Amino acid sequence: MVRRVGRSARRNRLRREGGSAVALALMLLLVLSLGLAVLSESLVARMREAQREIASLRLGAACDAALADALAGLAESSGFPGVAPHLFAGAVIQSEVEWIALDQRTIRVRARYAGRERHAEANVVLDLTAGPRVVRWRRTG
Repeated sequence: MVRRVGRSARRNRLRREGGSAVALALMLLLVLSLGLAVLSESLVARMREAQREIASLRLGAACDAALADALAGLAESSGFPGVAPHLFAGAVIQSEVEWIALDQRTIRVRARYAGRERHAEANVVLDLTAGPRVVRWRRTG
C-alpha cells in the first residue's frame, strides 16, 4: 500500500512539473518568434535599400551610356542631332545635341529606369583630329 501512495504522489508532482514545462516552452517559443520577426524586418529593410542602390547604379550607367552614344554620334558627324528615346539595358535613354558654336556643342541626356529619371548635360568641344572632347559635365536632375 505504501508503494501506491508513493506512486500517486510522484504522478501528481510530475503533472505539476509538466504544466510548468509546457508554460516555459511556450514562453521560449514566443521569445524566439519575436526575435525572428525583428530579424526578418531588418533583412527586408536591407533588401529594399539594396534594390534602391542597384536601381540608382543602373540609372547612372544608363545616363552615361546615353552620353557615350551622343559622343559617338558627334565623332561621326558634327551635325549629329541626338538620339530619340529608345530601350537600352532595361532603361530608356535619349539625347539632344545643341549647336553652340562652330566647334562647341551641348549634349543633354535623359535616362529612365524603374520609375526614376536622371538628366545630365555636357559641354563638348569638337576637335577635327581627336574627335569630341567633354570639357564640362554635370547632372541636372
